[in-house]
Amino acid sequence: MNYRVILTEDKRIMPFQQALIREYEKRLSRYCRIQLHIVRKEKEWDRFLDESRYRIGVVPGRSVTSSTDFAEKIRSLSLHGNSSVDFFLAAGTEEALTAFSVHETMSISRLDFQPAVTAGILYEQLYRAFRILQGAPYHK
Repeated sequence: MNYRVILTEDKRIMPFQQALIREYEKRLSRYCRIQLHIVRKEKEWDRFLDESRYRIGVVPGRSVTSSTDFAEKIRSLSLHGNSSVDFFLAAGTEEALTAFSVHETMSISRLDFQPAVTAGILYEQLYRAFRILQGAPYHK
């Protein structure tokens, strides 16, 4: 599986947020390939438009996807030939996601976090999903 997280962030990402993302990139490296791309505005999403990739918009406030449901979604995507997935994250911009033609939207929290915090949570949830699919314990 190949993942790209496209993060819209107009501020500098804090060192603790960078460290969290790097830690989960390291943990995820045994399960998949993942890349973080930071853009300043949603208009820059166009350069990531690739029809061969499955696009998921991450939005706050909807019914939250559980860890087991997310793991099943990851399994289902890979079984149906979607081995390349893009996650688009921006603060409260569901309209932009709809205009960008994402295949689906999902929520990882009912709270609206800064996009860099949401990215860290998404990385952790991907790691948790792969651990669930492997039947391995999540915690060290």
